[in-house]
Amino acid sequence: PMHAEDLELQHLCLVEVVRALDLVCQLDGSQVPEVVLVVQRLATGHLFSRVALATAVLEFFLHHGAAVLHKTDDLLGQFFLGPGSRACLNTSSALQVVHFTVRNLAAMCDAGATEKYFPSLLKIFAWNPQQFKRQFLDIVPAFMSAKSVVEVFHSLVDLPALTAALILERETLGASDGARLKRQSSSMQQAEVLKSMLKFVLRDVSGIGDTFDSVAKFHALIADLANHPKVMRCSEHTPDLLGCYLKTFEQHGDSELASRLLPAVMERLSVCFGSRGYCERLRRVLADALPQLFSKFPDMTFLLTPELVEFLSHTSSYDVGPDFFANLVWAVGEFASPNESTLCSPKAVGAYFEVLECLAFELLSAQGLLSERRTRLLCIVITSLSKLAVRSQDLVARALLCLSKTGQLCTTTTVQGPMAVLERRVLELTAIIKRSGAASAILSPPKEEELKRRHEDLAQLPALVRLVTAVMSTQE
Repeated sequence: PMHAEDLELQHLCLVEVVRALDLVCQLDGSQVPEVVLVVQRLATGHLFSRVALATAVLEFFLHHGAAVLHKTDDLLGQFFLGPGSRACLNTSSALQVVHFTVRNLAAMCDAGATEKYFPSLLKIFAWNPQQFKRQFLDIVPAFMSAKSVVEVFHSLVDLPALTAALILERETLGASDGARLKRQSSSMQQAEVLKSMLKFVLRDVSGIGDTFDSVAKFHALIADLANHPKVMRCSEHTPDLLGCYLKTFEQHGDSELASRLLPAVMERLSVCFGSRGYCERLRRVLADALPQLFSKFPDMTFLLTPELVEFLSHTSSYDVGPDFFANLVWAVGEFASPNESTLCSPKAVGAYFEVLECLAFELLSAQGLLSERRTRLLCIVITSLSKLAVRSQDLVARALLCLSKTGQLCTTTTVQGPMAVLERRVLELTAIIKRSGAASAILSPPKEEELKRRHEDLAQLPALVRLVTAVMSTQE
């Protein structure tokens, strides 16, 4: 071709030819063996020339490759490690890749491409989040598998960091040799460390590792990019993708996967990078998802007992994510129960009780008035303590002592707002625990089926009436 426009026109014509051949083969399957040979020659000569042509060729093989025992794995690998990896920096190419992925999502899942090459695809979102958020809300669930679920989580949390890495890569490629040499000579060792980290963050293939040990250090090295417009834009839209991920996990995960995911979630509460407010939004999304995860997978309460006890034993964990911490305290009280999991053991219940008991006394020993937020936390802590106590009679006396100490705090301060709620909760829990016959049924209720049977059993009514009377009398 004499002009660039002519070359572009040729490629567009080839794209239409491949799509026409694809349609012909869909209408008449007998044409596939002959047409495949033609498309294979196109793939050999043009797979890396234009993204539009490459996606058309790949789409053809995804539709018809199985009919002639042609595996598309190699072609998909060549694409996502080549032009697909660089497509993020060109809006037109990115659009082609995203539309190709959405149209062929099921076939790519079957081929394992979405799981294997999701880091390459996430570059497109990191660079163009606003344009492609709607499509990626459909694509993200396809990234997830038993093997990749934790890696996908880390990658989603680090999307703003990926944007910063792409900015650095683009600046490095665009800088002159002199400027690049000057930048490297300023801190050669730091530049080498950053280079190795960038290599992982900018990877195109999954399975190398869920994350890397120095991710916090990497965030520190790129801290000056946190307010870059592209990083800020990515930070704004990333929580929506993370919410989609968590909903998908809740629907399709299991307790074993949840026990692998939750430690990563707790780790990333304090390790995140993004614009101002991103970390708060991230923690809010994770905190909101926690009760649903425990409700769906209560076994992880006992699969992760040491990790959860360790997390709850540090008040610094509360300082990092107050809502997440409070929800975890609630979840422990709610789901560390033989009614919720067959893995429940007295040892685990005792371990949870001890850590919450220490937390309660630590809150009670704080000098001065408790803040409104910490008063709410104390209310949740004593409720969970009471629930755990009724599951092990050896703990009842200690729970009553803790409630007594909390009640003393209420009498020494002005009782209003959250403190009034705390005082009322202390009175209610004390009355319930002292009624040992009904305490377990209230604080550690059975499953819904068993609960329905008890409600229908009229023999339960006298005991319930006496208990309600006792609780109400404490509030007079």
